Amino acid sequence: MTKTNLEPYLEIRDVSRRFEQFVALSGVSLNVAQGEFVCFLGPSGCGKTTLLRIIAGLDFQDEGQVVQAGRDVSRLPASKRDFGIVFQSYALFPNLTVAANVGYGLKGRGLSRSAIDARVAELLELVGLTELARRFPAQISGGQQQRVALARALASSPGLLLLDEPFSALDARVRQYLRSEMKELQRRLGVTTIMVTHDQEEALSMADRIVVMDAGRIAQIGTPEEIYSRPGNAFVASFIGEMNFLPGRVLGSGRIQLAGGLDCACDTAGFAEGSAVTAAIRPEHVKIGAAAAGEANRLGGEIGRIEFLGSVVRAHLGAGALGGASLRVDVPQGESERLASFAGHPLDIALPPASLRLFAGA
Repeated sequence: MTKTNLEPYLEIRDVSRRFEQFVALSGVSLNVAQGEFVCFLGPSGCGKTTLLRIIAGLDFQDEGQVVQAGRDVSRLPASKRDFGIVFQSYALFPNLTVAANVGYGLKGRGLSRSAIDARVAELLELVGLTELARRFPAQISGGQQQRVALARALASSPGLLLLDEPFSALDARVRQYLRSEMKELQRRLGVTTIMVTHDQEEALSMADRIVVMDAGRIAQIGTPEEIYSRPGNAFVASFIGEMNFLPGRVLGSGRIQLAGGLDCACDTAGFAEGSAVTAAIRPEHVKIGAAAAGEANRLGGEIGRIEFLGSVVRAHLGAGALGGASLRVDVPQGESERLASFAGHPLDIALPPASLRLFAGA
């Protein structure tokens, strides 16, 4: 049984939020299972941070409900809700030591000094900062500050952990390391977690499910593999990863014609004959040269430009059968010499039918 088949721990029911004439959220509904790691992903202004703030009680919805562990918390202030939060800025107290920052939220809970000290020691060990307990935030690195903020958020053993762009202030190498570390920690603790991010790599590598948001609405919910391999609409396809888009129309069952005149085989289920469509294919799924032999949907073209992108090399292809559209193809870096050998020469290109997805409108 998957986590999403369990009773929901957090329920967002038809939540809307407006700021004067601006609609930040419109009828958003979502269930999050116990122990699930969910990412809210989308561009700036899509509503993901507003939704996180409403879950936390730092803002309130105009309509709808928020239910946590069976309790309606829709109008409760943040202090009455069961969550820990890590902000983008970490919000550590500069005049308190690492240990004092972690234990700050435990004061006033009726715990003895020894109980607080024991809990702080446990958390610092959990995040690997025991030796830095007596230092101040200014004396530790950004990555270490992020771990302090996480330990502080976990101090009260919350039922829900909220992460607001927690890695955005860190450099790429530290981000990559801490992503893995945080995900492993979340799995061990089993704490239900929601993270807001605009970074698709973060979402794909960390989430059990991704909630892709656009203009205050949910565009698609799914596992990372579902979101990447089977995007539900053109927005999701363009926002997650790289995608080639080619306008065309449906000729009949299983056939489309691209704007340049090329007839292609692909799945046309759900589209009527004559419908305007946009065909989409990932750059890594385009076949060229010998790899195109024997494939359906073949056409001729040539390489116009080659980009070195580290682990992959991207070629920009031109083909008359595509009506002037440029087609990108990605190959592993080790094949760059083979790719370069095609430059200035005609080559075969294939768009495998199983890799083509159709979206409404051209």
